[in-house]
Amino acid sequence: MAEPETGGQSGIPASPSDTALRIASRAETPLDIGRSAAEIYAYLADFTRHHEWFHTYLSVEALDVGSPRVGSRFRVQQKQDLRWDKLAFTTIADREGFDFTSEMQVTALEPSRHVAWHTEAETGPFSGNWEFRLDAITERITTVRLRGHLTSPSAAIAELIDTLQRLGYPLDVVQRQVDRAMHNVRTILEGRVRHPGGTV
Repeated sequence: MAEPETGGQSGIPASPSDTALRIASRAETPLDIGRSAAEIYAYLADFTRHHEWFHTYLSVEALDVGSPRVGSRFRVQQKQDLRWDKLAFTTIADREGFDFTSEMQVTALEPSRHVAWHTEAETGPFSGNWEFRLDAITERITTVRLRGHLTSPSAAIAELIDTLQRLGYPLDVVQRQVDRAMHNVRTILEGRVRHPGGTV
């Protein structure tokens, strides 16, 4: 049996392995959605609505005037509660968790094909790159792929891993939150849940 990893000095825990860092900081989920690529793109490119489906987003406020374009900025209020059970059009604002603020910047907009953005933490450790890739299968079926990569310093990811292990949580919490986000997007776009305002 292999000996457990130990730190360089007695009593100092070993740094997380590259595998653990990758599991904790990267996520990717594809899902087929029964809407056209153009309809899906129009919804996903409306960044002020990302809180409707993204687990950690509480609100998204535009910092620039006009329609979103590459370089457009938004302020995102977030909460990380280490869970993955937020449903579409709900909020986790009242839960216990770590509140933080990020600035979002749009990095790619390609109609019916690609939406990407970067979030840079203003208060808190979690920055990341995020993107949707859209692949039209038929006029009414589109494969949508959401990818996420936490770009925070390794020390911040290591602290997240330590917290997850200490609490007995799985390391792939971000992946599970991305899975939930994709299911929320599909639920919304396929009309399986009613928007509080009556529209999608």
